[in-house]
Amino acid sequence: MARMSIAAIRGRVQRSRKTAIALAITLAVVTAPYWEVVAGRRTAMYGDVNDFHVPLYVTVWRTIRAGHWPFWTQNVFAGHSMIGAGQYAVFYPFNAIFGWLDAATAYRWWMLAHIWLAAAGAFAWSWRRWRSRPGAIVSGIAYALNGFAVLHLVHPSFIVGVAWLPFVFLGVDLVSDRWSRPRAALVAIPLALIAFMGQPQLVWLVVLGCALYTVALVFGRARTWAAAGRVTGALACGLGIAAIQLVPLLAFSRTSVRPALSMTGSFDQSIAPHHLLLLGFPYLFGGSTHAPSFATAWLDLGNHQEVGNYLGITILAIAVVGVAALRRSRVVQAFVVMVLAAVLIAMGGFTPLGHLVYDFGPGAKEFRDWGRTLWLANLGVAMLAGLGVRELLHAPRRARFGIAMSPLAVALVVVALPHFRSLHSVLATGSDGTIARWSPVVLLALLAAAVAATVVHRRAGTVAIIAVCALDMVSFAYVAPWHGQSLTPAAAHTFYNASPPVFGVPEKTAGGLDRWATDSYIFRSISLAKNLLGVNGYDPLLQKDWAQTAGGWLYDGYPTRADLWSPGWTSDVLRVSTLVLSNSVVPTDSSWRRVGAVPGIAFTRWERAPRLPEAYLVGAVNLAPLADVQSQLVDPYARLRDAAYVERRTPEMAGLTRPGAAGTVASADLLGSGKVVVNAQRDALLVLSQDWEAGWHATVDGKSVPVLRTDGLVIGITVPAGRHVVRIAFRPPGLVLGGLVSLLALLALLLAAPLIALGRRAVVRMTRPSGTLRA
Repeated sequence: MARMSIAAIRGRVQRSRKTAIALAITLAVVTAPYWEVVAGRRTAMYGDVNDFHVPLYVTVWRTIRAGHWPFWTQNVFAGHSMIGAGQYAVFYPFNAIFGWLDAATAYRWWMLAHIWLAAAGAFAWSWRRWRSRPGAIVSGIAYALNGFAVLHLVHPSFIVGVAWLPFVFLGVDLVSDRWSRPRAALVAIPLALIAFMGQPQLVWLVVLGCALYTVALVFGRARTWAAAGRVTGALACGLGIAAIQLVPLLAFSRTSVRPALSMTGSFDQSIAPHHLLLLGFPYLFGGSTHAPSFATAWLDLGNHQEVGNYLGITILAIAVVGVAALRRSRVVQAFVVMVLAAVLIAMGGFTPLGHLVYDFGPGAKEFRDWGRTLWLANLGVAMLAGLGVRELLHAPRRARFGIAMSPLAVALVVVALPHFRSLHSVLATGSDGTIARWSPVVLLALLAAAVAATVVHRRAGTVAIIAVCALDMVSFAYVAPWHGQSLTPAAAHTFYNASPPVFGVPEKTAGGLDRWATDSYIFRSISLAKNLLGVNGYDPLLQKDWAQTAGGWLYDGYPTRADLWSPGWTSDVLRVSTLVLSNSVVPTDSSWRRVGAVPGIAFTRWERAPRLPEAYLVGAVNLAPLADVQSQLVDPYARLRDAAYVERRTPEMAGLTRPGAAGTVASADLLGSGKVVVNAQRDALLVLSQDWEAGWHATVDGKSVPVLRTDGLVIGITVPAGRHVVRIAFRPPGLVLGGLVSLLALLALLLAAPLIALGRRAVVRMTRPSGTLRA
């Protein structure tokens, strides 16, 4: 008996060792296209990585290390809610790396870690589902290096989604079998981590994918409705844990420039029918960046990362083998349903399903870029490829003919492509076009040879199949846009270090805070990266009233009107002392002083001293709707030194009728403690140059007082005559409620299993037959 136990233990250890080796191979392969990143020769930091995401993460952890709550940043929009905006990812724990390493180094290991997580998650789910180590290797490689993951390296929030999605689905499989705390947590925790990135579309896609997969299993009778209920409970726990981020985000979005989208807006960047060719020919319309042998610009309409994708031509072929071999399996059918539904939804307005989802799908009207739904198809095809590898190894002769014919079939498609007039303007030409069209044919031919080798020598054929799949995905990822567009390590260091930007820092003037602004999109992230006080920034949920009042700002981060450099008061209210304007723009307000050209770019620096200080007391308040306040801001003859404009009165304002200064501000710490000491000669309104958003709280000598939107852009607080200490603090609306829901969801996750067990025992006791009397 002891010998059997020892043998069993040795067998388990040996199997675990083989699985660990298989996982190590997977991780090594998915790292291969990024070897230059690992070595520090490249950064993979390009586009929105630098324009948006990494500056946000750096700002959050800079704020935390300075000893402040990460609720509010002073760096953009004259102040801005970080939790409300969402994509600052305040609650995502792994972003702490940006608080301890320089940005380029932090992002290198952050990105690689999430790619490894994605591969490990797909490997684990495939291994659990199909029990094939070679299949799990192929699933991990196919998923971590698919088109969605590689093209969305430009969007770090989506890389987080890619990393955690397989774990959610693995948890769905486990919890549908049986509820336990670890199984439910495997669904809930990764879902919450995805939600903590502050990109609600990711959450929508995860829930959509789990619903499609689970419902397909139920209707296929592979699962019961009770199993679906367990999955729903686990997903609800995940959403509940994420409520501390999602509830403030929802409140913030309602006051943004895009609380909802029209059907046309939602279907923007959907997948057109010809984009489906990219699932097998990734660079058919350009987009590769490995010069000089294979580099051509993206030639089609739309954003490459949104409408482009790649499943892997060899991965597709092997997935088809898996589906054909087990087409009667309810689980396989569920995967096929998820993949097909994802493709049809990704096509948006091109299919009736897209219209149905828009009209009846909860939350569907909130998001654009429906092409991102292909994320679910990528995962489904990667999983089916794992099954296909298993079936190929079990019976290679059965699939040999079909695999051998696939290069011929694809070659016929390649020959036909130039004859479609609708594709003439978007097809890559020359050597780039030849490589883009014919490399999939070559890869399929190599796959056919690998399958043939399997018939002769199973182990050699297995290695060959994995090698061909790895070659397919690694070569795709290596020539992707990140490779040619990312900053060099030196440029990344310069961009994020503490040195002044090319145009300098905001001019220091009397009166306190000094901000800068520009008319251009290209500087939108400088304030965050360099820790400057600025007005420009980028946020999809830019607040609607602020954007309109400050100069018709777009959420891309720049104004469409000249309010800041025209005669008027907008730049004074926002304390803008420096402008960096395109050379074609000359301020019409003559008080702006031309300093000189910005070195190396076609911009000019302008300076002036704002006419309003960062904190001051006025004795008169005018009541006016926002439209009238906006008119006053652009009126050069308005008397904003003497009176302030508010949109509602409070009882404390009854005596605020005498224009002019009403006292002095002894001290103001708007960037730190929020403490302001005033000496009011009479009842007054304290005006502070902080962006107004719902969520500001204030006390005067410890007594709570209302905070009002003042002069359309900043905040105002009534103070009585005398010397007073005013304290201001910001708490995002919905944070307390969201935190309470998160706590309850955590408790539910911890207590559900014992409560379920207790309930079952109670049911058993109630239904147990009573004993019979003995004769």
